[in-house]
Amino acid sequence: MPEPFGAKKLVVFFLKMNRHERRILRTAPTGDPTEYPSISTAALLNNTTTKSIRKACLSGASFQDFNYCYVEIMIADEIWINHPTLPVECSDHGRIRFRKTRISCGGKNGVRASYLRVHIGKKWYLVHRLIAETFIENIEDKPTVDHIDRDRENNHIENLRWATYKEQQQNRSDRQ
Repeated sequence: MPEPFGAKKLVVFFLKMNRHERRILRTAPTGDPTEYPSISTAALLNNTTTKSIRKACLSGASFQDFNYCYVEIMIADEIWINHPTLPVECSDHGRIRFRKTRISCGGKNGVRASYLRVHIGKKWYLVHRLIAETFIENIEDKPTVDHIDRDRENNHIENLRWATYKEQQQNRSDRQ
């Protein structure tokens, strides 16, 4: 399936999307695919609701004789590893995959929240902490995960490190 624009632009676009902007693929009974840029567009052009499209994507069941699914952006050379204690996979690019189907970069839970979070089971988890727990060994048993470039939305493993509270403050003062 050809990409409408460059892969790097596509990845940046995906990282800023919310759930209503995820691309949708509709497959007709004849096998002809149609791609939509969002759930809203798919619902509008198929005379249905976003709830119906979302339900069809999640269940895998056909809806109005069509099959719908989310189009997840795959990044070349992305490494996925199971989290040590939770039922998710973590990516070296700072993404979380649920049940081998849905990929998330996390979202900000609430107005005051500044770190990206994901909801797993009945609890919210910080994405950067999940990535660090999966990929970075905490030999010195440091209590926090530091964003080296201070960008709280950059959860690539190259930008994360285990740190003490003092090291966090040192990094903050070095950057100002």
